[in-house]
Amino acid sequence: MSRSHPRPPWSSTVQRARGVHVCHVNDYCCHTGDWTFETTAATAGDVTRNWTYSGYHGTCQAQASLTAFVERGGSTIFSSTVYSASDAACSYALPSGGFGVDGQVVFPALLAGDTYGFMMHASNYDSNGGVQAGWR
Repeated sequence: MSRSHPRPPWSSTVQRARGVHVCHVNDYCCHTGDWTFETTAATAGDVTRNWTYSGYHGTCQAQASLTAFVERGGSTIFSSTVYSASDAACSYALPSGGFGVDGQVVFPALLAGDTYGFMMHASNYDSNGGVQAGWR
């Protein structure tokens, strides 16, 4: 699995408080972006996480997705798309015009040393090209 870790010209803020990552992304550069937020399991067992994903990806051809994953030894052993929306037809369907969703995911059967987290994808192909999102 390939993951992108963007660098400027976009800007983001990531905070970690009580095991929760809060990210705010503002990208007016490239119409699209991929961000990965991950951590390493300290102990074995299932881990349950609540998540919130909100943003504004424009009004035409907007896309947003959030995928939970677990990697072990460099291989993905679990992947679950917890949110996915696309307005390919420019019909103002979600996520066009802004969105906000939340849920819960279980990262199953982790072993100490496994890498787990979320991959976030955002696209906006209207005239402003802006991508603004927050994940928590």
